[in-house]
Amino acid sequence: MLLNNNYHVMVAGQTGTGKTINANQLITYGMGETYQYIPITFSAQTSANQTQDSIDLKLEKIKRGVYGAPVGKKYIVFVDDLNMPKKEEFGAQPPIEILRQFLDHKGWYNRKDQQFLRI
Repeated sequence: MLLNNNYHVMVAGQTGTGKTINANQLITYGMGETYQYIPITFSAQTSANQTQDSIDLKLEKIKRGVYGAPVGKKYIVFVDDLNMPKKEEFGAQPPIEILRQFLDHKGWYNRKDQQFLRI
């Protein structure tokens, strides 16, 4: 219900309780044809660039500087093991920070020409 109403969802719980399986089942079989999903699994080696590239590869250009799902579709970005990225020297986790930027500012900067891409 939250996804259908454009809310972000975080599922938290103990290891081994079936969070990933339940989320995958819902996204794959319960969301209908309108939704497509982008799966991302974090590890200790995941970088912010890898995270950004995983999402950028799926996006289509809607108009200048604006990218998104194909017409009539919506993307669900499913991030598994959110706590896994290694902390850098100041305690930040860059893959999580790029997702935070996406959620807070509705986009991020293209690394090639430093133009802001609205998503």
